[in-house]
Amino acid sequence: MQEHVYKFQKRRMFRQSYLIWLFPILPIFMEFTLIPRLVLNNENIIFLIIANVFFGIVTVPGIRLYYNYRRFSINKEFVITYNTIKLVDTATNSIIELNINDIETIELHTNELATKLPWSFYRYFCFTDKFKKRIVVTSFIMDISDLWMDSLARKISSEKLKRIDSTYSIIAR
Repeated sequence: MQEHVYKFQKRRMFRQSYLIWLFPILPIFMEFTLIPRLVLNNENIIFLIIANVFFGIVTVPGIRLYYNYRRFSINKEFVITYNTIKLVDTATNSIIELNINDIETIELHTNELATKLPWSFYRYFCFTDKFKKRIVVTSFIMDISDLWMDSLARKISSEKLKRIDSTYSIIAR
């Protein structure tokens, strides 16, 4: 039986996450370059405080979201066969398998298009069958466009797709 296996990819994770890790580095760089100038010139350092607060507000949710997606991606394999899809956890050897004909909904969780936040590239989709079993596939493993391009996934109906936009799409079990 033919099957296509999609695994967690570090390259894909880095491409989607580099902006999240840029935000904690920027304030450190600003403090080392701007504090000596501001102190020597007896200028107000309120700008530096406001910048640190801004970067903190953006950084903390971004890092939380990164670790959430990473937890749902690492040691996971998404396998597509002609009649089934399954998520294999290689660390625990657990398998969640869904029959393609039993799938009721496919939820695509994306960020709102207008957002310019560092995690705007994060998205995930989840399959739910009539027995309420659920498979969550993050963008670190595969994107929804990869699913529709897969030749074995042709039996999965796109009419069951429901798009859910949010500013902060964290994965919850």
